Amino acid sequence: MDKDNSLGKLFFYNGPKVFVIIPIGVMLGILFVFPRKVLVKRGWGNRWFANKRALGLCIAAMIIIPLSCNKTKSISNVYCPYDITRYGGHAPYIRVFEEYPEDFAKHQQEKKEQGAGFPAGHASGGFALMCLAMLARTRRWQIGLVCVGTALGWWMGGYQMLRGAHYLSHTLVTWVVAAIVITILAKFLPKRIAPCCENKVNSAETPAI
Repeated sequence: MDKDNSLGKLFFYNGPKVFVIIPIGVMLGILFVFPRKVLVKRGWGNRWFANKRALGLCIAAMIIIPLSCNKTKSISNVYCPYDITRYGGHAPYIRVFEEYPEDFAKHQQEKKEQGAGFPAGHASGGFALMCLAMLARTRRWQIGLVCVGTALGWWMGGYQMLRGAHYLSHTLVTWVVAAIVITILAKFLPKRIAPCCENKVNSAETPAI
């Protein structure tokens, strides 16, 4: 796929960020700072967006995941596929943690350049939306929101692979990193019973009249 195709960038690159990721991040931030007293007063105290801890953890995930992936890109020194010689680029292919040939390493020092292809940074924003599962109160919604974040991440990451910006492994590692970060942050959530289960528990504990 042509990496300069404007239509592809709109639907797979800029569009998801501008119309999905950024609005959701802004909305989470607004809900986080919105006074809980007002929510309770209006009868919204038990809604999903009233869980301040979950909102804070979601915001943290949406910051940590892209930041960690982009930071790793800056030090991994792995080039994108279209930079590799076998695909018409100028850089030799190496695996992560391997060293470049001496002549190319010298070239990098002279040109003050380095690879920035591993892991996939663009897809990290989509995968970060898996964090919305922390707001869900039922297992069905948790699974659904994880699937939404996963699908958006691969939608964006798949485009990057088709245009030669990443190998499959680059996007796969980003997905794993996002899952690990969200799993760790979810450990800070209090254990709670889903509303449907709460009703059953309360009815079971209420003595018959």
